[in-house]
Amino acid sequence: GWSVSMYMVHGGTNFGYMGGANIQDEQNAETGYLSLITSYDYSSPITESGDHGIGSDNLDKYAALRNLLLPYTHTAFSFSLSRSPLLPAPFPEPPPQPKVAYGRVRLSWRAGFWENLDALAPQITEASAPLPFETIGAAYGYVLYSTSLESMSSSSTNHVSLSLTHTHTHTIKSGADWYASTMTPPSLAESLPRLTSDPLTKSAPTPSPARHRTPTSTHVNITVDRVHDRAHLFLDHLLVGILERGGRSSRNFVTVPRECMEAATRLDVLVENLGRVNFGPHLADRKGLLGNVRIGEHTVLGQWQMRPLNLEQFVHYSSLRATEQGEPKRG
Repeated sequence: GWSVSMYMVHGGTNFGYMGGANIQDEQNAETGYLSLITSYDYSSPITESGDHGIGSDNLDKYAALRNLLLPYTHTAFSFSLSRSPLLPAPFPEPPPQPKVAYGRVRLSWRAGFWENLDALAPQITEASAPLPFETIGAAYGYVLYSTSLESMSSSSTNHVSLSLTHTHTHTIKSGADWYASTMTPPSLAESLPRLTSDPLTKSAPTPSPARHRTPTSTHVNITVDRVHDRAHLFLDHLLVGILERGGRSSRNFVTVPRECMEAATRLDVLVENLGRVNFGPHLADRKGLLGNVRIGEHTVLGQWQMRPLNLEQFVHYSSLRATEQGEPKRG
């Protein structure tokens, strides 16, 4: 005899952050990394909502598949589908699920990430160097790695000279105004390369030419040895670059103006787990910062704080610091 298996016959979506990944080049787990979408629809004959799948030719894939297999089956159910007078009629197919178009939804309140960090990430692990997700009990989602730069200083030409005597405050806004801040000299926000998207979205911003400069007397590199899988780098809560495993570029550094580096007092690296490799020789797929972080040639060691973001558990709105938003801008 023989049998037929179909993958997938019915579409679905993984729960939460349970995403997977492949390694395109089995010899290189870094540049060959490819995260997978959490949907398992895969153009299946039965959609996630239970409807018949429609192909690119606008034909019913479920009906076509059933008609194809029906002549080769010999069960009571198949004979009932063929409406044999000797067997009862098949169970009726359930009606399609109703669909609702919600239209435009306006969010009238905004809760900022940094202002609500204690509520979103109450667990803190401290170490002298960054630790992977698994060591601090964070399987999925995000971990924020943070360290103070105030104690870092060096007169060596091979290190970053940090002069941290400036007092400054920042006001973080959304959208194109994310870089807006006030600072008593130098002006950190004006010196940073501008990025054309919000800091905490999955849409990677368009990199400015400064990100691809080699270090000079006016610029310095922030280097991450290995990141699994995507990292947003912040100086004093201002986004300065994004690093990602795999993808089009294998760069493991971002380049920032030296005056920004000298003025900064804090480095934050928000690392996202984009999905674990689910088959092949690279199943031991650790997540997080896997190695050291360097500023210039200086390895950042000392007191690192690691905070898993608690996004899968309910956080009551009353515990968040939120501000009311005005009408959305058009254009």
